[in-house]
Amino acid sequence: MAPMRRRDVVTGLENKGFTRQNKGHIKFTYVYKNGKKGPYTYVSRGSRARDIGDKLVDSMAKQLRLTVAEFVALVECPLGRDEFERILVDRRERGRGRPG
Repeated sequence: MAPMRRRDVVTGLENKGFTRQNKGHIKFTYVYKNGKKGPYTYVSRGSRARDIGDKLVDSMAKQLRLTVAEFVALVECPLGRDEFERILVDRRERGRGRPG
């Protein structure tokens, strides 16, 4: 998979209901429509971190309880907020953090 642009990831997460906290890195926490907080991930703010490589994309997907393909779809918009919430609820009910 090609690296993802950091700017695209940040914009994609913000558009899907993630709140942003600027700390050492940028922390994105998902906020459900009912106001409860869900999974979170981080994006580096470093000046040399313009792209996010495969290893970090995989880590971010795991933090959000998604496969890499689902994470890419979340960022690039085919995976909407409602569908993302259904995935989170379904995986929580089945007792799995992320599919194998």
